[in-house]
Amino acid sequence: MNYIKLLIVGIILIFSSAEAAGDAGLGALWDLLSFLIVFLAPYLIVSANYSTFNIFNKNEVLDEFGALALGFGFVGFLIGAIFTTGGVANPSQGVNASAFIGAKIAISLIPVLYASIIKYVLVPILKTLNK
Repeated sequence: MNYIKLLIVGIILIFSSAEAAGDAGLGALWDLLSFLIVFLAPYLIVSANYSTFNIFNKNEVLDEFGALALGFGFVGFLIGAIFTTGGVANPSQGVNASAFIGAKIAISLIPVLYASIIKYVLVPILKTLNK
C-alpha cells in the first residue's frame, strides 16, 4: 500500500511541476488524455483480470500492465496520427502546414513517451521494490 501512495505522490509532483512550467520544459509533455489512455486503461484491464485494484505487488501482473501500457501508447499515437492527417485536409487560412503537422505529430508521440516510461522505468522500479 505504501508503494501506491509513493506512486501517486510522484505522479502528482511530476505533473504539477509540468503544469507550472507552462508551454516550455515539462509543461510541453503534459497531456491528460494521453495519460488516461496509457495509464488508466491498462490499470483497469489488469485490475479486472486479476480481480483486485492492488496490482503492484505481483511481478507477472506488473509485466502484463507494462505490456498493455506500451500497446495503449501506440494506440494513442495512432489516434493522434489520424487526427493529424484529418486536420491537414483543411488548414486554416495563414497557417504554416509544416509547422502544423510537426506540432500535431509531436503531441501524438506523447502517449508513446508515457508508455515507455511506464514499461521501462516504473515497472522495473516497482518490481525491485517487491523483492
